[in-house]
Formats: sequence, structure tokens, C-alpha cells
Amino acid sequence: MSEIPEDVMQRAKNTLAGWTIDDGTISQFDECAKSVALAIMAERERCVEVVESWRKRMFGGQRLYIFADEVVQAIRRGN
Repeated sequence: MSEIPEDVMQRAKNTLAGWTIDDGTISQFDECAKSVALAIMAERERCVEVVESWRKRMFGGQRLYIFADEVVQAIRRGN
């Protein structure tokens, strides 16, 4: 996967903020946050694949095709 976007890393850190980590080191927290961030990114891409599959089933004309593109872009931006 590519570089982790800042919004994804912040969400991952926020998710972990209430948890305690055994040795309390910053590096361990950062590694856990990175793992959560990578999971968020993987889920975003799975969602993108679902929306991109709409194109193969859509017969409603150009408007629906453009709609699918807009949804894909929003997912990738984290909107």
C-alpha cells in the first residue's frame, strides 16, 4: 500500500488513544496505530472495489457512471 494519509493515521491514533499498551512506549503505540491505519486503508480500497463494480452493472447512462466515480473519489479522500 501507499503512504498512509494523515486523516487515516489520526483516526487510527484516536482509536487507540483509550487503550493502554503494556510497556507504554511511544514506538509501540505508533506501530499499533500504523497497523490500524493500514486496516482502514484496506477497507477503503475494498469499498472502492465495490463501487467500481457498479459500473459493470449500471445501465442508467452517464450520470450513474459519474456518480460511481464521485463515490470512489470520496472514499479515497476519507469523506
